[in-house]
Amino acid sequence: MSNKRKREILPLQPMPQFTADTDPTRKEEVLRSIDALNSRIIQISPGEDFSKQFLELVGKAQAASESNNWGEAYRQVWGATFLLNRGIETRNNRRLALILAFAPLVTFGALALLEVLAALPQVPDFVKTWITGRYMPYLWSGALGGTTIAWWGIVKHTIQMDFDDQYQSWYWFKPLLGAIFGVVSVIIIQSGMVGLAQSNVEVQNTSILHIVSFLAGFSERFFVQLIDRVMTALFGGESAAPPVQVIEAPSQPVAPPKTDEDEAGKIEAGKATGKEAEHPGLP
Repeated sequence: MSNKRKREILPLQPMPQFTADTDPTRKEEVLRSIDALNSRIIQISPGEDFSKQFLELVGKAQAASESNNWGEAYRQVWGATFLLNRGIETRNNRRLALILAFAPLVTFGALALLEVLAALPQVPDFVKTWITGRYMPYLWSGALGGTTIAWWGIVKHTIQMDFDDQYQSWYWFKPLLGAIFGVVSVIIIQSGMVGLAQSNVEVQNTSILHIVSFLAGFSERFFVQLIDRVMTALFGGESAAPPVQVIEAPSQPVAPPKTDEDEAGKIEAGKATGKEAEHPGLP
C-alpha cells in the first residue's frame, strides 16, 4: 500500500538550466525543455484554463527561440515549469484538500460542546442567557460563513490547480475565526456605533444580524472595514481635517434688516442731497 501511495506522488519538474553558447544549441535546449514539459503535463490531467495558460507560455517560448530572443525564451520556459510544478503540487495535495474540507467539523464540535457546557446546572443563569440565548446563534452563522469561504477556496484552487499547502492553517482556523468575527460584528451593530445603510431596517432584526454575522465570517475584508469604521467613530480619522463651513452665496442680494439708526441716516442723507440740488457747488 505504501508503494502505491508513493506512486501517486509525482516528482516536481526540475528547473531547466541553459548553458549553450551558440544559437543552434540554445534552440535545441529550449525545444528539449519544451518536450520535457509536454510529457509531464499529461500526468496531471489539467483543466481547460490551466492548459490554455500552459500552452500560451510554451508558444511564447517557441516564438522567442525562432527569433533568437533567448532571454525571453528562457523566461517563458521557466514560467511554464513553475506553472507545471504548481499543478503537480495541487495533484499531490488532493488528499490534504479533502481532509481540509472536513476541518470545519472541529469548530462545529467546539461550538456544540460550548452549548452543552452552558446548559449544565452549575452554570449561572446569566451565563446561559448570554451565551446560548443571546450570542450563540451568531457564533454559528459566523462559523457557517467561514466554512463557506473555506470550501469555496478549496474547490476554486483545486480546479485552477494552484492549491498551496502552506495555507492549510488558514483552512483549519477560518471557521473558528468566522465565528469570532461574526459575533463581534453583531455586538458592534447592536451597540449603534455603526449604523446600517438602510435606515428603515430594524437593528434588532435577527435575520439582518445573522446576515451580518455570516458576512463577517465569510469575508475578512468586511470585518476589517467594520473595525475601521468603529475606530473612526471612536477616535476620528488619522488624517481627518477639521470640517470647513461653506457659506453659499444667495442667488439674489439680500438687504440686512432695517434699524432706527439706518432710517435716521437716510433722513440726514436726504437733507444733504436736497441742499446740493438747490445750491450746486456749495460745500
